[in-house]
Amino acid sequence: MSYTTPFMKSIRYFFLGLAVLSGIAGFSKSVQAEVITGQSGNVRAEISYEQPQEYQYKNVQIKIVRAGKTVLEQKLPQDSEYDRPIGALLDKNDQNKLPVLDLDGDKEPEVVADFFTGGAHCCTYSLIYRYDSKANQYKKVRSHLAPSCVNT
Repeated sequence: MSYTTPFMKSIRYFFLGLAVLSGIAGFSKSVQAEVITGQSGNVRAEISYEQPQEYQYKNVQIKIVRAGKTVLEQKLPQDSEYDRPIGALLDKNDQNKLPVLDLDGDKEPEVVADFFTGGAHCCTYSLIYRYDSKANQYKKVRSHLAPSCVNT
């Protein structure tokens, strides 16, 4: 007959719990933020995001820096966690993944954050950030680029 002291039981449960936690830690995957960038003159923009699964994009954020000063830094609105920055789908060697260019000819570059929604009824849309020099801030405009986005 074997006799187990309460102390021995505690040790056994401790090691059992430690083994379970070690197994769980082995299955958890560290998610590291990816960053795509673009620049024109003294305006630099970046979009960062986490991709915990192949088609899942979380914590998508934009940062716009003018002449070394951060003017905008915020989380981007997503209709779905599957909305992905198009720049993330481009070749790793492509340097212009986040377009920063003068769209309206005012010599002030806009930041164009393009997104792809994926899925059977997919489309693209852009979040365009225009600089308002009087307010010293960027204002966002949403633009749908594909006619398939319009429900008829």
